[in-house]
Amino acid sequence: MGTSRKKSHEKLPFGEPPKQPDEPFNPFINHSAPIDSPYEIVKLTLMFPVFVVRAVFMLACFLLGYVFARIALIGAKNINTKPFPKWRRNLLWPVSILTRGVLFACGYNWIEVKGKPASRSEAPILVCNHVTFVDPVYLFMEHLPMIITAKENMNIFVAGTIMKALQVITVDRASPTSRKEAGYEIKKRAMCNDWARVLLFPEATTTNGRSLVSFKTGAFVPGLPVQPVVVTYPYTSFDPCWVAEGLPDMQLLWRLMSQPHNRMRVEYLPVMAPTDEEKKDARKFAERVRLAMARRLNLSLTDHSFGNVLLALEARKLKLPAGTANVEFGRLEQLFRVDVKEAKQYLRRFKDMDVGHCGTVSYPGFLSALGLPDSEAAHTLFDFLDTNERGTVNFREFLAGLVFVSRHPHFHDSVEKAFKRLDLDDDGRLTAHEAKEGMRELFPTITDEQLTKLCELLGLNSKTSLSWDEFEHFLKTHPEYLVAILAAELGDAKAEDECSEVSFDEPKKMK
Repeated sequence: MGTSRKKSHEKLPFGEPPKQPDEPFNPFINHSAPIDSPYEIVKLTLMFPVFVVRAVFMLACFLLGYVFARIALIGAKNINTKPFPKWRRNLLWPVSILTRGVLFACGYNWIEVKGKPASRSEAPILVCNHVTFVDPVYLFMEHLPMIITAKENMNIFVAGTIMKALQVITVDRASPTSRKEAGYEIKKRAMCNDWARVLLFPEATTTNGRSLVSFKTGAFVPGLPVQPVVVTYPYTSFDPCWVAEGLPDMQLLWRLMSQPHNRMRVEYLPVMAPTDEEKKDARKFAERVRLAMARRLNLSLTDHSFGNVLLALEARKLKLPAGTANVEFGRLEQLFRVDVKEAKQYLRRFKDMDVGHCGTVSYPGFLSALGLPDSEAAHTLFDFLDTNERGTVNFREFLAGLVFVSRHPHFHDSVEKAFKRLDLDDDGRLTAHEAKEGMRELFPTITDEQLTKLCELLGLNSKTSLSWDEFEHFLKTHPEYLVAILAAELGDAKAEDECSEVSFDEPKKMK
C-alpha cells in the first residue's frame, strides 16, 4: 500500500498532514493492580476494619471543618472582593489541623517533605503538578491558600463552605468571559499581600504523574515570581492517581483508605522570577517553569491538555475503546486553534465510521459513512489520512488530517475551486440538481442513494440552494469532502493544469 499511497499523494494539491504517533503515551491511565488480584483481595479484606475507622474519622474531620468554616464566615461581607483581616483568617487554622486528619484517614501517616516554602512576599504564587485530590489537600493544610475552582464546586456540601471561607476564585470553564475575569482576579490578589498566596495547578487537570502535560498560562500572566512544588506518590500495587480513564471515584477512595500506608513526597523548588521577555510572553515563562519541574521529577513533557479529559469522557459516552481519543490536544490547539467542541463533533463522526468498534476505521467503513463509491479519489482521501500507512485510520490521524485541511491558508481558494466545479450554471448558487450532476461527473459509479444522502447532508432539496458562503461553511466542518472533490478532479486529465495552480506547503511534522 505504501507505493500506491505515495503516488496518490503526488497527485493531491495538499502537503502531508501532521503525522501522529501510533500509540502516544497516555497520561490519563491509572496503573493499579486489578482489584480482583489475590493480593488486593487479601489486603482489602484484612484492612476493611481499618477502612471503616478511617472513614468515620474522615467524616468527623470534614464535619468539624465545616463548623469552623461557618464560624469564620460569621459576619463576613464582600467575601469575593476584599481580603479577610488576619484575625478572621486565623479562625481557619483549626481547619488546617483537621485537614491533616483527612490525610491521615487516607493512609498518609507521614509525608516526606524536601525544600523550604518561600514567604508570600518572595513568591505570591505556588504552582504544583496535579496527580490526585490529595495534592490540594496537603497544600491547603500547609498554606491555607486561595485556589481556582469550578463554579459548580461551590455547591458541594461541606467542601463548598470551606472553599468559600478560603475566598477561592471561581470560574466557569465554558465561559471565555469567566476565564478572563479569573485571570484578572489572580493578578489582583497575587499583587496584594493582604490576600493569602495563590495556589494554581497549571496543568488544569490531573494526570498519572508520569509526565507533565501542557501548562495553562494563568499563573504566569501576572509576571510575578512563582515557587514550583512537585509531588510524587511512590507505590507498589495501588496507583492513587485520579484520572479520566482511571478507577471510579468511590473505588479509588476505598482502595486509598485501605492501604496500610500511602507514600507521598513533596519538594519545594527554588523561586523562579520571570525575565523581562517572559513578562511580555507568559507562555515562555510557563514553559521554563514546566521544564524545571519536569527535570526535577525526571519526567517527559507531553502536549496533552484538559481537552483530552473532555474527549476521553465523550469517548466513554460513545462507548469507544479506551485510548481512542488519546491525541496530544494541546499541540493541536496551538497549531490549528481547534477547540474541544469541534473535536467532539469529529469524534462522533469517527464513531459512525468505526463499525467494528475497535478504535480504528477501515476503508469500507470509511466509504459507507461518507456515502462515496469505491474509486481512485476515495482511496486517495483515505491514504491522505492514513499517515502511518497501516491500512486503517485512527482518531488521531482523522482529527489532525481534517483540521489541517480546514485551517490551511489556501483552504478558501480550494473551496472556491470546488464550488465552481459543481456550480454548473455559474450563478453563484448550488442546487441539488447541480450537486448531483457534478458529483456524477467526478464519481461516475456513485449511486442515487449516495447522492441523496449527500444532498441531505448539504441541506439541499428541490426547493433549496446553497450560496458560496454556506458551501464553504459545510466544507469547513466536513473537509474530507473537499479533499475527495479535488482528488477526483485531479483524476481528470483535462482539469490537471487548472488544479496544479493551488499548492499547499508542507507543515512541520509533529514530534
